[in-house]
Amino acid sequence: MFTIKKGFGLALAGVAALTIQGTATASAATVPAATVDPKAGCIEPAETSTAKSSVWQAFARFGDIADYFLAPGGDFETGAKGWNLSNAAVVRGNESFGITRGSQSLQLGSGLLSVATAVSPAFCVTDAHPTFRFVARPRGLVGVLSTFVRYQAVDGTTREEQVHSRSRLTLLPGFWSPSELQPLATKVPMAKVGGVASVRLVFRAPINVVGAGYQIDSLLVDPYRSR
Repeated sequence: MFTIKKGFGLALAGVAALTIQGTATASAATVPAATVDPKAGCIEPAETSTAKSSVWQAFARFGDIADYFLAPGGDFETGAKGWNLSNAAVVRGNESFGITRGSQSLQLGSGLLSVATAVSPAFCVTDAHPTFRFVARPRGLVGVLSTFVRYQAVDGTTREEQVHSRSRLTLLPGFWSPSELQPLATKVPMAKVGGVASVRLVFRAPINVVGAGYQIDSLLVDPYRSR
């Protein structure tokens, strides 16, 4: 009689174990995939400035009294560390205004009949970062430069929004000039990325048969939405 009860008990235990295992497996199968942290790995804005002070009125001489901080690697004095480059390279020669001091800048265009691309290191952006600016000059007969904001959505996909496109016609390499105000935070759906996003700034310039391209330097971000 004891043997029968013992066998019955073992059978029940086996059924229970299988039931629990099956339930756990079913539960694991129905758990949704984890979302991606949109700000994972990005550099906080306060940690990105290396020139002069944390923020300064970099473009005041051009009538822009907003404060700016240097974007990661935005003066190219450490080469292209953190940048992803295609048909582009760091070259000798700083922008002529001395917004950031140094001896180097980034040239978009080291080949022919191609598109030069430069993608900045990632850094954190909130809706308090309205714009960015830089200094540039065309390097050939026709200079076309387009800017984009690249960010990671919560579903893990990488998305890109065009910010601006400029064209300069010159017979010779042109002069350095400040860029237009480039929208930043408004290009990222902050409400859908938790209010903070990891972004990269993308620069593209087509290279034609005469080797036209752009040279850029002093890439800075406005850290204040209102003053």
